Amino acid sequence: MASCLRQVIGLCFLLALIGCASYTDDTRKVRSLYGTEDYAAALKTLDQSGLKESRRNRLLYNLERGMILDRLGERQKSRRHLMQADRIVDELYTVSVSNTAASFVVNEAATEYDGEDFEKVAIHTILALSFIEDRNYRSALVEARKINTKLIEINNNYDDKKNQYGEDAFARYLAGLIYDVQGELDSAIIDYRKAVKLYDGEYAKFSPDGVARGLIWRLYELLRLRNRPNQIKQLEDRFPNEVAKIKAEMSRNPDYGYLAVVHEVGEIITKSTKEFIVPFGKQVIRFSWPVYPPQRRYFGNTGVRLADNTSLKEAENVQNMDNIARVTLEDRRLRMVLKQGARLLAKGQLT
Repeated sequence: MASCLRQVIGLCFLLALIGCASYTDDTRKVRSLYGTEDYAAALKTLDQSGLKESRRNRLLYNLERGMILDRLGERQKSRRHLMQADRIVDELYTVSVSNTAASFVVNEAATEYDGEDFEKVAIHTILALSFIEDRNYRSALVEARKINTKLIEINNNYDDKKNQYGEDAFARYLAGLIYDVQGELDSAIIDYRKAVKLYDGEYAKFSPDGVARGLIWRLYELLRLRNRPNQIKQLEDRFPNEVAKIKAEMSRNPDYGYLAVVHEVGEIITKSTKEFIVPFGKQVIRFSWPVYPPQRRYFGNTGVRLADNTSLKEAENVQNMDNIARVTLEDRRLRMVLKQGARLLAKGQLT
């Protein structure tokens, strides 16, 4: 029986569990052990640190512990920590709104860390993948849906300078895969098509590799199975070379199979601090701000080898968390500068 791996999904992903310089320093050993895959020692070190009792870092502690437990295969315990982290995010959002109403200027070093926007969203990505590992596809789908729901909620709370990270293409892709594996092909087609549109549009700034060939392949295959000639024509018109390759491969190997592998590679870049000076009228704002510095990332060849085929089926990067982290943090900085500048100008006029 002939079988062919059509495409591998690559996911470069690890939560940025870094809130500030002190947290980075305190978790240096934990991250080092995590990086060498000594997860038991990483968990022990984390629990013996003062972070466990730190009120300010309780969100990060739950995220960190949830990720380590996931790697240890303790998925139920991991999910409890991730769900607790999600509850903390909602709780701290309410506190943040009340603090902002009372006083515009809040000393972030003295307040509890409430997470970057992409971290709040990534909680649901990890939960979805965790449920998939247990073949609990219904719960996985709920979490996949929450990814974009959370993004909409976050963006709706910003009056201006909304996040460029407004919808997640990988979430659509993941939801399509979940529907697909359950045989709900029409629903899978809907999410696959939305994923293609996102990857092919504004989401390209986050995933510069473009639309994954595996996504195009599976969408084309389902459109044929469901007899959707108009949608097939649209796909062929937009990706003529890829569709031609798919047709040729199908012709050579009619008894094919489709395997999707979600592969997490590396850690997200660590925050550092940078000083900014911004003039507003006759006044000047000078402040320090966390940044994710640009850096080259090389993970080597990654993918899957089949037992009957020694050649590597190379992965495609469908979610670049470095890019998402950097863009959303920059969006937040610009919002802060605009609001603070407006406040200073208003005070100057009153004086």
